[in-house]
Amino acid sequence: MSAEAARVSAEAARVTAENARAGAESARVSAESGRVTAEQGRVSAENARAAADTLWNAAEATRAENERGRVSAENARVQAEAGRAAELAGKADQSALSAHTADTTVHITAAERSSWNAKTSNVGTITGITMNGVNKGTAGVVDLGTVLTAHQDISAKANLSSPTFTGTPAAPTAASGTNTTQLATTAFVQAAVTAAVGSAIGGSY
Repeated sequence: MSAEAARVSAEAARVTAENARAGAESARVSAESGRVTAEQGRVSAENARAAADTLWNAAEATRAENERGRVSAENARVQAEAGRAAELAGKADQSALSAHTADTTVHITAAERSSWNAKTSNVGTITGITMNGVNKGTAGVVDLGTVLTAHQDISAKANLSSPTFTGTPAAPTAASGTNTTQLATTAFVQAAVTAAVGSAIGGSY
């Protein structure tokens, strides 16, 4: 083989080797480009995750703030309810108040009733009333002791309507043959029974 042919063959081998190196370099560049692209994708995904975390944190902060507002409102409602309950404690409801307002009876307390009933006629003697330096005497003056005694006497009496008697009540004896709504005493009944029995016995002969 001539020297020129060897040189051409060597040059062809060099070109082939250069092409192979260029191909390898191109493959390396493609691989690097793929790596860069993958890294960019990773960074984009990381940025998206960070953005999502930011949004989640903001939403969580809003939820926490709303919960604090709800708790504060609930506390205010509970305090207001407790205040209203304290204000209404011991007060009558509307129906009881209406019934009491419509009641025309004069009411006194148990202590006042006990004190009044414990009073006696031993309250002294009224000797007269002085007005403008002039003694007006006792004319027309009712002694308080008399009033209290009368009250105590009356309180022990039976009612006029549907009275209930105790002890041995007495009443006038009606004349024989009386047929009215007048009360009949035991004496009247005994006389009527005796007369009826006598009439029956006398009529048998």
